[in-house]
Amino acid sequence: MFRLAVAAAVVLAATPARAQIFNVQPLLEKQTQPGFAGAVEGALDWRSGNTTLTLFTGSAHAQWQRGRHLVFATLHGELGLSRGDEVLSRDLEHLRYRVRLSSLLAAEAFVQHDADAFRRLAVRAIGGAGLRLSVVNGRHVTLAVAAAYMLEYERLAAGMFPDSGAATLDHRLSTYAVVAVNAGWLLVAHTVYAQPRFDDFGDVRMLGDSSLSLTVSKHLAVRFSVTLMLDSRPPAGVLPIDSDVKSTLVGSF
Repeated sequence: MFRLAVAAAVVLAATPARAQIFNVQPLLEKQTQPGFAGAVEGALDWRSGNTTLTLFTGSAHAQWQRGRHLVFATLHGELGLSRGDEVLSRDLEHLRYRVRLSSLLAAEAFVQHDADAFRRLAVRAIGGAGLRLSVVNGRHVTLAVAAAYMLEYERLAAGMFPDSGAATLDHRLSTYAVVAVNAGWLLVAHTVYAQPRFDDFGDVRMLGDSSLSLTVSKHLAVRFSVTLMLDSRPPAGVLPIDSDVKSTLVGSF
């Protein structure tokens, strides 16, 4: 079954989160029936007057599930313009495969590519594999933890900073925990990621992502989300913490 959703989003109070970690867990949990599913989301924030800003955000997701196997892919892009100048430019592509080994344990493998002009990230490519443990898998409450080995390649953009054009190849431990409470019309979810380097645990990236979704009707829902990201050793000229607060209106048919 193929399901298409179109979302229009209004950003209530946002500092765009230009984080390297992208939380795919809520998207993976949406499909419960076997077969194909897909979704697209688009957002526009247009401000004029004392504040001139045009912010475009778009995403596309596809998922296939059959028996023990699940394949998921997503594309995500952001572009922000202020008085004709770019103030935000980011793109990301993520592919993940999950196979259920038992009622509690699953194996995962993933690859990702992303770029972020305003974190000075020209290219980042990662690949990894690990295990996921479902601690609680009830009708209304789910809790899972996971750990994976991750190989990460990064190259910074050219510029005036001392680390301009620097390239690194790191080995990281990628961990996450996800908890969700589902009351039918109300869904509350929280995900925490931590990705320290194996040879230096002081070099860590973290992401906290909380969301609340309200189902208004069969074809209409409202989602509120808060995202915080930490990079303990960001590139020169980049702040270590980003935050993002969003309100999204979702229509499906």
